Amino acid sequence: MVVCLPGDDRPLVLEAVGASESADLHLGRPVAGVALVPLAEKLRDYPGDVVLRRREGAPLCPRRQRLVARLVCRLLHRPYKNFVLCNALDLLSGFTRPPDRRGWFCSELVAEMYRRLGWLPRDIRVAGFVPGDFDSPRLALREGALGEPRVLKAWKGATASDAPVADRLATRGRNGARETPLPPRSRGYA
Repeated sequence: MVVCLPGDDRPLVLEAVGASESADLHLGRPVAGVALVPLAEKLRDYPGDVVLRRREGAPLCPRRQRLVARLVCRLLHRPYKNFVLCNALDLLSGFTRPPDRRGWFCSELVAEMYRRLGWLPRDIRVAGFVPGDFDSPRLALREGALGEPRVLKAWKGATASDAPVADRLATRGRNGARETPLPPRSRGYA
């Protein structure tokens, strides 16, 4: 998710990844989990296509701008969590588990930001979002809409066996038996 924060003129990417190729703005090195990366560096480093969909609608009021800044501070450097494992646990529990806000995966992080900004319903289950949901015509925001996709970077020369390094690192050796357990569950929001 591209964000603009007070005191920094650059557009920044708030991301949740298993293995990043770009250095986190505050730590100066790539991190696994929620990171803040300058968009220019993400475009330079990411070995894949980068597509942007802007939210069209009224600009953020000062209160919501402050909310974005607070949320970025609260969520930054939280661990990356395994989407498949989390959704399997939800399925096994009949979706009765309280939300787990200690770690995040990519689309869940974006959905949570949208929920907190009031663009998605307050009671929506953000852990069920996948990246394709943000490209779906069925995604209806409560305020505004997502604009048409705009390619910021087209990756040339990719083949099926030539998967981006970050994708291989994020998925290699990850299963329920080897997954690092999350700390005891939290009942509150971030």
